[in-house]
Amino acid sequence: PLPSAFDCAFGYALGQTAGALVFERRTFYVASCMDMHLPVAEWQPVALPFSALYPASASGWEDRSLRIPRTSEVLRKNIEEAYEHFKDIWIGANVFQAQGPMQFGDGADVGGGPGAG
Repeated sequence: PLPSAFDCAFGYALGQTAGALVFERRTFYVASCMDMHLPVAEWQPVALPFSALYPASASGWEDRSLRIPRTSEVLRKNIEEAYEHFKDIWIGANVFQAQGPMQFGDGADVGGGPGAG
């Protein structure tokens, strides 16, 4: 299926944010957007340090080196919680219909216009 207008706007916004990070020579950041419940023109680009995705220990960051755990239990738990929260909404909003192959253009040589057959 073709990407929706939301998909295109989100991809463009992430690309612009990532491009700005490259231009500023920022590494170890995650490009994102905030205020996505508003119209696209009001979205705000956000660059989060990758370390912000992992909670600090109770005693803080003693050694400043980022140690990424071998398992993704923390992220997986957050993703599962988000999925459970939004699952019913997504199911109710799913309006996808497989309509078959799409034909672009109106030429008779593609998909049967007048005189095809």
